[in-house]
Amino acid sequence: LASGGLSALFVASLHLWRLAGYKDVDRNDPGTMKRRFCSTLSTCVFAGVLLCCLAEPAPSGEGGRRARSYGELLGLQLDGAFESSKACLTLTMALFLGPLVQHLLEYSQGRARLVTYFADLQLVRDELVAPLTEEFVFRVCCARLWDAASF
Repeated sequence: LASGGLSALFVASLHLWRLAGYKDVDRNDPGTMKRRFCSTLSTCVFAGVLLCCLAEPAPSGEGGRRARSYGELLGLQLDGAFESSKACLTLTMALFLGPLVQHLLEYSQGRARLVTYFADLQLVRDELVAPLTEEFVFRVCCARLWDAASF
């Protein structure tokens, strides 16, 4: 229930500004992007607090599971860190291979720059804020809530 609520809150937070009277005509408008940055970052803070409040680790020995610290609930642990990081990076590289090839094709046809810098707010949104906030809310918080509920 809490993970469904987090998902709904994450998506709704992007559109709540309209209720406050802001005109979000274009999602690429700098004002719209800044408001959505605030919304997603606020949702991340709320998701972390909710996770720490709801996903109380079970005492050691119950159900054959050991207790987890809050850092471990958030995915911060050293056991198997190298192997899991290697697997995640390999999967991420495989998933981004298509967009990278597409970008290289557009560059070879003169329709894109090879390297862009983070001076453009839209690029910051697309390459930094959106992936980090989505991964934190959905992969870290929602998945840990499911794990704590024994799903």
